[in-house]
Amino acid sequence: MTKVKSMGGMGFRDLNLFNISLLAKQCWKLLQNPKALWARVLKGGYFPKGAFLNAKQGSRASWVWASLLQGVVLEKLTDDNHDLHQKVAELMTKENNCWKLNQIRRYISEDQVKAIQSLPAYSRGQDKMVLTGSKDGNYVVKKGCHELKEKVMKEVERRASPSHNVNGKVWKWIWSISLPQKIKHFLWRAVGNLVATNGNLVKRRIKMSELCPVCLKEAETVEHTLLLCDWAQCVWYGGALGFKVDCHRITTLDQWLLQVFDVVLKGKKNKEWMEMIIAFTCWHIWKSRCSKVFKGRECDPRKCIERNSARMGEAPEWLD
Repeated sequence: MTKVKSMGGMGFRDLNLFNISLLAKQCWKLLQNPKALWARVLKGGYFPKGAFLNAKQGSRASWVWASLLQGVVLEKLTDDNHDLHQKVAELMTKENNCWKLNQIRRYISEDQVKAIQSLPAYSRGQDKMVLTGSKDGNYVVKKGCHELKEKVMKEVERRASPSHNVNGKVWKWIWSISLPQKIKHFLWRAVGNLVATNGNLVKRRIKMSELCPVCLKEAETVEHTLLLCDWAQCVWYGGALGFKVDCHRITTLDQWLLQVFDVVLKGKKNKEWMEMIIAFTCWHIWKSRCSKVFKGRECDPRKCIERNSARMGEAPEWLD
């Protein structure tokens, strides 16, 4: 749920990571203003002879101190590259008013070298700690939370070995298309194989049979329900797009959608309209299937096509 939408999630904020980012903001304030009263109190109690970034929690740490140290987990607050000078003053010669860039030339480009040399080499100002990647060098909670989330997601992906990864183009299409939220949410669940098909219910030991409730021939999967079932194929062929589903080339729903976007709809003037038809068709096929399961109504391809056409006729009202 907390994954970004482009990776198949819902984009909800991870409150734990957000809390750590807020704690990191307090750590940044302590580093920027070490003479503040609260900073001096913490230094006297927990790191009187050392630096804050090297401080340890200790055996009798208060809740405030233990919580504050969680904010130091952000990579940009703890990453110390000892091969680089930590102070700008160490790159200047006060006597000659020139720059000493030999030791850092391998880390910067020639354009950056010229830009640095064009600046005055000595200033009476004092050095201060800045964060790379920030416009003004200060820590921003939103950016810190985003970077921490990316770090966590990379670690999760490194440990996990999923059998199938959905292409990011499909997720992007789902959330960008001009459709009601309920249809976007259904497509998100369908592509992620999260809908309550009989196949999924059997895996969760909720049902005993995985047969399709409509045709009673094949195991009901997302692909079978929306694309491969006999009556669903009639809906696709008799609809506005006239799609003839190739049963032998369909492996997963997201791969079929990606093929349709990249091959069938590529370069079409009314591409957005055709994408909406595809989404509505998937939605009405699923709704008809649910009416069959819960209300005993037969799945009629003609009625499904008519409902789909009626909804597409209402589309301009909510597109505006």
